[in-house]
Amino acid sequence: MRSLGVAFALLVLACNSSPTDPGSSLPVRDATIVLQFGNSNQVNADLRVSFTQVVDDSRCPASVVCAWQGNGAVRLDITTGHGAQSATLNTAGGPGFSRDTSVAGYTFTLVELDPQRQTPDPIPVQQYRATIRVTSVQ
Repeated sequence: MRSLGVAFALLVLACNSSPTDPGSSLPVRDATIVLQFGNSNQVNADLRVSFTQVVDDSRCPASVVCAWQGNGAVRLDITTGHGAQSATLNTAGGPGFSRDTSVAGYTFTLVELDPQRQTPDPIPVQQYRATIRVTSVQ
């Protein structure tokens, strides 16, 4: 029975989605987080990132031939020791479609937006996951 308790404790620790100790006040040098739509990640004591909105998903579906790759845009709410700020990040990159933003000494880059579109049909918002790279610019 004791081994079952130890196994459960290890499972809980392994499921921790935070790349750093949430109680840590040390700055993040480079971390990658995956946020499910509507969820947050407490990166450290002074940094919380929330995935609050899918602003746009015009990415070209795998079942369609497109002249342009399209764009997926997500809104993040970023809370630091300096306050809160919202940012929109894009999958397309380039002029007018920024993949990254800097807030309070951190750079946030949209690495990937899942799931990939397979058909032109809308994806239920609850299925979206955004992979974000967080780097310290200090």
